[in-house]
Amino acid sequence: MTAAGSLSVIQTSNNSVTTPLGVGSFFGPYAIAITPDGNYAYVTNFGNNNFTPIGTTVTAVDLNTNTITATIDLGLQPAGVAITPDSKYAYISNYNSLYSYQGGGAPLVAGEGTVNIIDIATNELLPVTIPVGQSPGAITIDSTGEYAYVSNFSSNTVNVIALQSFQIVAQGSTVQNKYLTQIDLVNKITWTVSGTSLPVSYSIYRDANLTDLAATIPVTAPFVFLDHNRIPDVTYTYYVIGKNQVGTTSVPVVITVTPTA
Repeated sequence: MTAAGSLSVIQTSNNSVTTPLGVGSFFGPYAIAITPDGNYAYVTNFGNNNFTPIGTTVTAVDLNTNTITATIDLGLQPAGVAITPDSKYAYISNYNSLYSYQGGGAPLVAGEGTVNIIDIATNELLPVTIPVGQSPGAITIDSTGEYAYVSNFSSNTVNVIALQSFQIVAQGSTVQNKYLTQIDLVNKITWTVSGTSLPVSYSIYRDANLTDLAATIPVTAPFVFLDHNRIPDVTYTYYVIGKNQVGTTSVPVVITVTPTA
């Protein structure tokens, strides 16, 4: 059983419907959200409710040209979608619940839900996955952009997610410390922060999977990290993450440094 769909546009001046776009490109379309700047729409592809295949994607649509610009892989059964007030990020809830017809009944088998984040500028899925309750359907973001609210159908709960309300700007450079018998090549990472609910600590990683922790810098210390004994002419990449008092972690800021001999 298929769950193909399309997107219709309504002319609000006379309530006329334009020619549907993306016919067959959507898969069980469930929810839609439009960026506050009016440039893009994001449609969750829930798929079939009771049968396989199940939806696992979100479709991005350029509203200036009415064309599909990206299809992004997410979790199981993307359902609700909400956009931050600055039009930078889309938050999507993954329902992750199926009906089982074994034994003649149709009980709902609810899995733990998750929330994914998409960078609207690049349509890339961020590495952060937020666990929520069972069968999360709707999601909304408050007007300040500081909190998201996720309703969980099977759990009978609502999760409140503290969003990133601060911005980190970082830069990297190379420093040479010359000693009598050797040269210490140092990668220097510095950063500044602005916004509200500012971080109380910063973590610097050496890998995109955020497993190789290089340092944790408290907010009371200077915003600088020195990575000593680097190899000449090798490019190094660092990931800077801030964490505020309520536990909200920022999207990693990527810094690339190419030392010179």
